[in-house]
Amino acid sequence: MDHHSGDCGLIGVWRGILWLDMALALPVALLVFKSGWTVLRENLPWLVDEMAIDPEVIHRQVMQVPGVINCHSIASRGLLGRQIFIDMHLVVKPTTVEAAHTITEAVEERLETLYGPARISIHIEPHTYESEQITY
Repeated sequence: MDHHSGDCGLIGVWRGILWLDMALALPVALLVFKSGWTVLRENLPWLVDEMAIDPEVIHRQVMQVPGVINCHSIASRGLLGRQIFIDMHLVVKPTTVEAAHTITEAVEERLETLYGPARISIHIEPHTYESEQITY
């Protein structure tokens, strides 16, 4: 009879350890999930290449800068208030590189003020570049 009660005791201890193991594993799993979710949530807009700002809104703002004839192929991604990436093609009036650079800086400054912090990439096209198709 003593032989059987010993087995039950071991099973009881084993179940106790198993329960303790599961009880300790749960907070660890929650912690791992929480940190993983935080990282994923912060990087999701980059991972899915989510549009940050409506291209038409950017277009309207850029068109208000003196010297700008047109802008197209506008793309933006990132998180407003944290970091935005804006990419566009800009058609400018002036014929000199210096003047075009001044306009580009004015566009960058305006967008940075509105949506900053922002990293803005502008491809300049000469005023002779005429395109009927304005792509956003």
